Amino acid sequence: MVRVLLCFAGLALLAGCLQQQPNWYEDRCLRLGFKKGSPGFADCIQRDKKWIDDNKDRARTNGAGP
Repeated sequence: MVRVLLCFAGLALLAGCLQQQPNWYEDRCLRLGFKKGSPGFADCIQRDKKWIDDNKDRARTNGAGP
């Protein structure tokens, strides 16, 4: 019985992981009030991705990143 419950728990976890969950920056843009698919939402995502890339570049330049 315990094995069955563990299998169900594992399947539930797997199903949760496979769903299309928004990234943290998509979630942030949604919380800011942008509607998914709108031009403002796309701009918000683009700004956040640029911010992420700039931080990665800065970390590489300073020798702190991979």
